Amino acid sequence: MVLTDGEVEMAEKKAPKNQGRETKGSRHHLQNFVNETPDLLNSLIVSASPSLLAANVSIIQWKSPLKGSTPDRPYFEYRDDFLQPLGLPEHEKALREFWPKNGPQWDALATMKVTGKKGCLLVEAKAYPDESKTATKASSAASILAIEKSLSITQGHMGVSPSDWKTGHYQLGNRLAFLYFMNEVIHVPTWLVLINFVNDTTHHPTDLSTWIETYREVFTSMGIKPDSPLMSRIIILFPPV
Repeated sequence: MVLTDGEVEMAEKKAPKNQGRETKGSRHHLQNFVNETPDLLNSLIVSASPSLLAANVSIIQWKSPLKGSTPDRPYFEYRDDFLQPLGLPEHEKALREFWPKNGPQWDALATMKVTGKKGCLLVEAKAYPDESKTATKASSAASILAIEKSLSITQGHMGVSPSDWKTGHYQLGNRLAFLYFMNEVIHVPTWLVLINFVNDTTHHPTDLSTWIETYREVFTSMGIKPDSPLMSRIIILFPPV
């Protein structure tokens, strides 16, 4: 069902943080990309990834954030329920064993065909570097233990020396953990797309050189090396606004 402009406007006024039309920042620009120029976004993603090019990727279908996906949830962003729009509900139990509730909220999700199999895109978008400087908000001992265990497993897989990913770079750390979960636990070919908007005058403008230096510092701080496993499944874009 496609929403009318009036229905979208009414939904936006009462929309929670994971839905509704945004007027500035990375959510605004990503909503435009997915809903207005998806073919351009697809081309940018595939052209930036040698592993996707080699896999002969096709039929990229965006599942979120969609303007008129449901009448009461325009531009909805999925969180613990992200496997549902990807058509992977059979892996819910494995997800809950890997990560506690209130996991990452995905800015965008897509499915695709990769060498004839189902593949997925998990997207995180940013307009300025400070958006990614986060620490875990988990409070229960059981949740913290589960998070530490999964982050440690991910670090081990990537050849990273044990370090604290729960503070400072927690957001990227947990996204990498979910990239590990998708590829190595449930064996669904998945790529993590990090979209960093350049010179976003609607919010906090960040130039390209600042973005590049930010990622150099982040990867160094997290102990991630160029040949770390999963690096071929990470795509970093810097589209100008």
